[in-house]
Amino acid sequence: MTRIASPGPASAYGARPVSIDIARGRGLVETKEAHQTESPITGTTLPVPHQVVADRLSLAHWPPGHQIVVCSLAGGAGRTTLAGLLATVLAELPFAHIRQPMAVVEAAPRTLGSTSHRWDLVDLPEPGLATSTRSGAWAFTAGQSSLRRKDFSVVAVDAPAGMPSDLSCIEDDRSASLLLVTRPDRASLAEAAEALVWMHDRSLVSRTRVVVVINRGVGQPDRSSRAAATALGIRCAAVNSLPFSSTLGPGRALPSGRDLPVRVRRVVSHVALDLWSASVDRRSVPPRING
Repeated sequence: MTRIASPGPASAYGARPVSIDIARGRGLVETKEAHQTESPITGTTLPVPHQVVADRLSLAHWPPGHQIVVCSLAGGAGRTTLAGLLATVLAELPFAHIRQPMAVVEAAPRTLGSTSHRWDLVDLPEPGLATSTRSGAWAFTAGQSSLRRKDFSVVAVDAPAGMPSDLSCIEDDRSASLLLVTRPDRASLAEAAEALVWMHDRSLVSRTRVVVVINRGVGQPDRSSRAAATALGIRCAAVNSLPFSSTLGPGRALPSGRDLPVRVRRVVSHVALDLWSASVDRRSVPPRING
């Protein structure tokens, strides 16, 4: 940079923020000290504040009737719990009352346990309609087929255990999001990673539509769980860990409103935002034309 003659002392331009009043009347020169500033931190991602997540989720616009299929490779991983928690958080968002309602669906009847008790269902005020959760989400249990997806903003599907690619709701709806629930031990995490790779390689389920939840309420991690979770994270859109909470114990109805623990609500909010972000990214990519 060309030096501007000035009787006053020279100051470096760009080295640090400088007030205009201090720099006025001084020469602007490029010195060696200007390049000796500390290098920025790279490779570090700061956690997103929960309030930012809650605000973005409140303003998120889902496609009408968007399905979130909650599934697991084995039984007892917490699919019914996650489907109910997801419906609770989405139904209690600040602007949920001015949009189409939220729905939670039991894809197949349960042989063990009572889904209606787990979701804490109540009757809707109008006769002849479906039941509702305490948070206000419409609920369809025992495989009811009276659901019309376009009447709801988001539909959380409590799917049976098994390979997600074998589910009809995944095969028939290519735009549906997939929430895979797994146990925290290494064997379960490795099995989930292998299943995602197998489905992605065969173009059955793209990994960009899958969000994984590691449910710490159904087991304990072992020594290799961290490495297995890292390997799982590069095979899906996002990985979240649901902490253990005594309020989510077996046989208890899911809490809603202020009764839902804050740390549980934060994780479920992150999961919902990850699902929405993944669906937006898929819609922004133009479809591939073969041939």
